[in-house]
Amino acid sequence: MVTNAYLGPMRQHSIDVFQTAVVTQVHDRTGSNSSWAEKVEQEKANLKRDDYDNQNNDVARLIVVLNTWVDLGEKPLLIGHKALVDFLKEHPLVHAKVRLAHFMSVRGSNDYKDCSVIFITGRNQPSYDAITRQAMSVFGPEAIPIVPDDPTDMPEDIVDYWLSERSNQNPSAIAVPVFSDPRVEAVHKQLRDSETLQSIARLRLVWSDYQKHVFLLSNLPIEMPVDHLVSFDSLLPDRLEQELLKQGDLPLTSLGMEQMRPDLGLTHDAIKSIYRRSSASTPHAMLRFVPALARASVQIATFKAGKVRKTQHQHMFLPKRYDGDPHSATYLPWTYEQVLEHLEAGWGTDAVTDLQVGYLHEGNTEIAGDE
Repeated sequence: MVTNAYLGPMRQHSIDVFQTAVVTQVHDRTGSNSSWAEKVEQEKANLKRDDYDNQNNDVARLIVVLNTWVDLGEKPLLIGHKALVDFLKEHPLVHAKVRLAHFMSVRGSNDYKDCSVIFITGRNQPSYDAITRQAMSVFGPEAIPIVPDDPTDMPEDIVDYWLSERSNQNPSAIAVPVFSDPRVEAVHKQLRDSETLQSIARLRLVWSDYQKHVFLLSNLPIEMPVDHLVSFDSLLPDRLEQELLKQGDLPLTSLGMEQMRPDLGLTHDAIKSIYRRSSASTPHAMLRFVPALARASVQIATFKAGKVRKTQHQHMFLPKRYDGDPHSATYLPWTYEQVLEHLEAGWGTDAVTDLQVGYLHEGNTEIAGDE
């Protein structure tokens, strides 16, 4: 509709292409400028604290995820609003290998084709007046004038998510504010939606010889199949998941945490509360933000331990020296002896019995949809 207005009637041909990516999108956040601006202010205050908290706000938690992908040998790219990106560029804790760019600055660029994962924090949303002015400049010569909407009372349209064939989720849709004049809405969608697609295209997914990852931190449906619809909080690591990323291993029971991590200075009740709110009972759920090949290398130890009576416990281990090569990643597994030595350092010598060490996804096809 927009192009025909200034180039005349055109014939349109659709060419479907396969994009080599796993796409994960949040369903409960808009990713607006104002919401991220609020989080930036929280992170500024967090940086001034004597005890910096990497769970203090969404910006701090997002930095943990970005740095984790770097530590695992990946090449992450984040694209978002200029104010947020400018802040992250100056943030002292963002890994130097994290690539950062803002909306409207990357169109046509090949600078990010080697990146293996992209995080898009929101959507390019021009102001109401800017959209209306552009629509008037395109469609002004037409006989039917454009009648502006009330920006405080916009009509809504129900837009479906395009779920991929490998998604196991039920069909879903959300209500999206739209302009009542279809010509203005066409301009609106081109300015907003196409910028997201342009950002994704920086990874050159059509030509990639391995599967990359796309994380959309906005709930606006796009013209691309989505594999996973998740909540924002489930995408970013909680307290236990951050300890797993930082230390490379994690007890999966509260008693195990008491024995293995007295350095955290947590009380018995505090530890039990953390575990109640965590996904420790379903270990695979704690690895959402870890690359697929790295997840396939995660090991889990099952054993019995205890001073008065021995009970069963589990302990998760991330791969050591994982290099992140997308074609043939290498790493060092934990040996049985290393696992036993590590566990006895916390539980006590000869306190661990019936130890079994294996891979978390051994014999499990759960991650096959990401391959």
